[in-house]
Amino acid sequence: RRLRNKGNKIYIITSRSDNYHGIDFTQITKDWFQKQNLEVDEMIFSVDGENKAKACKEYQIDLMIEDNPYNFKKIRELGINCILYDDRGKFDLKQDYYTSWLEIEKYIERNH
Repeated sequence: RRLRNKGNKIYIITSRSDNYHGIDFTQITKDWFQKQNLEVDEMIFSVDGENKAKACKEYQIDLMIEDNPYNFKKIRELGINCILYDDRGKFDLKQDYYTSWLEIEKYIERNH
């Protein structure tokens, strides 16, 4: 709300789809935002990778906050300012989280 009150527009650009194995993630997402009292200007669904980057360009996004490194790279390649947000906490990933192949190699050597 504070960002919107300062004149910013808030867009949600997500890869969630309308119907995935019979589940309507579009409606679930909209309901969750409403329940949380979160205000957004627009929600754009079913986009990821290059399409998410194209959506950022189409909607003239000044700053994208992205949690997927692949999408982050594609968005930055189009010259859009993007922050990579790491929310391991939402998945309760305090352990078994690695950021490099070297760490994975060390894990394998220690445990196998």
